[in-house]
Amino acid sequence: DKRIFIFREKNTFHCISASCTHLGCTVKMNRLNQAKAVSVRGRQFNEQVEFACPCHGSKYYGDGTNYAGPAPKPLAHYKLEIAPEDGQLVVDTSQTVPQDFRLTV
Repeated sequence: DKRIFIFREKNTFHCISASCTHLGCTVKMNRLNQAKAVSVRGRQFNEQVEFACPCHGSKYYGDGTNYAGPAPKPLAHYKLEIAPEDGQLVVDTSQTVPQDFRLTV
């Protein structure tokens, strides 16, 4: 049983794990009152949300990249697909995908 966040941006979806990569506590998503400009691996963007672990203080940007606290790596991103039989959105938590993976519908 894994906790996740699913995001929709226009006609795309992506899924991020809600389990902190430090010790597995459930991270909380915080919407920022004002967008924050950040740079991750040379990519500039305006952050609208971030994740925080209430157990030991790890923090993650909205794409899941860890930037503070003891978390050793980014939050996992999971594969999404549309079930052909009924059109429902399906999350495969056994398959991680790159942070930039988006399912277009």
